[in-house]
Amino acid sequence: SGIALKSKKPNVVICSVGPKGDKHFDAVFNFEDMEVFLHTPDFLLTGANTVVVVGIHDREFRLFRLEF
Repeated sequence: SGIALKSKKPNVVICSVGPKGDKHFDAVFNFEDMEVFLHTPDFLLTGANTVVVVGIHDREFRLFRLEF
């Protein structure tokens, strides 16, 4: 459960973080094709029009970089 994350102009990269801190970046996807839920309302502003949030996709916690 969580807050449904939806966007009309999605440009998202899924980043999986392993137990040792290693990162794996998956393909860009469209929010209109998938359900993503925010795990926390907290976010990190990483630059102009770019934020990073923690979300759940396919029962896995992921970091999502959102560009708008």
